[in-house]
Amino acid sequence: MSVHCARRYAPYAAALHRLTGVPQVLSLQEGAMPAGVPEHPVLFRMLVRAAAAVAACSAEAAAYAARVGGVHRSIVVPNGYDPTEFANHARFAHPRPYVLGVGRLAPEKGFDVLVEAFARLERTDHDLLLAGDGSARTALEELACTRRVAERVRFLGTTDRPTTVALLRGATVVACPFRVEGLPLVCVEALATGSPVVASGINGIPEIVRDGETGLLVPPDDPAALAAALARVLHDPADALRLAARGQALVEHEYSWPMIVPRYLALCRAVAAGDPSSHTRPPA
Repeated sequence: MSVHCARRYAPYAAALHRLTGVPQVLSLQEGAMPAGVPEHPVLFRMLVRAAAAVAACSAEAAAYAARVGGVHRSIVVPNGYDPTEFANHARFAHPRPYVLGVGRLAPEKGFDVLVEAFARLERTDHDLLLAGDGSARTALEELACTRRVAERVRFLGTTDRPTTVALLRGATVVACPFRVEGLPLVCVEALATGSPVVASGINGIPEIVRDGETGLLVPPDDPAALAAALARVLHDPADALRLAARGQALVEHEYSWPMIVPRYLALCRAVAAGDPSSHTRPPA
């Protein structure tokens, strides 16, 4: 049985294991919490210890499972993408070039930092497009008004898959200003479309967005640093193209489903056979 859940659901996962006796493979999508956010180590240990093995989305998450959960039976199985979904896909039709943010409009996604950074950009003809919806939308709309960029910030709401892929492909740069993440799929998919990425250097993100190589990293909650990184991409197309090409090559080689699925299936088969250690290793 594969279990994909956050730590707050740990009691349910543990109870399910006790009631059924069916071994669980935990798909771990979380790592360390940012400063000031409660860790809830008891819940986390309950979650990972109920599992026969842990498939962590990043090396950082696997190390976190070992450090806080006391578990070493883990393997890194990153989030992946389907290459066929991105082949020859059209670009999103928008009248002006744009910076793109994709995700739930929630505080942990940091889109308030993105709106603030966008307001600090000088000499740009770009719009800011936000694809997603959530509890922070009203506050973000008010912030855009306060910072006098409301006419250039577009809230698209929740978008379907074809539209999302088209948005990613058409963006001048995809911004991922997240405050906490595991290994965000939007980073993988943005790089798969050949778009440059600027992201917070947290959790597993630096494993795919390698600063100055496959993208640019900035500290979380730092609108000045985010604005500077965005300006670098917007005003240096040659550098942006270099970053995008290297990022695309990385995800094509390491993050496509044909590369990832066999690893996950091998782990599940080992757990079903009662020997997860044959397909797991301690995190680095």
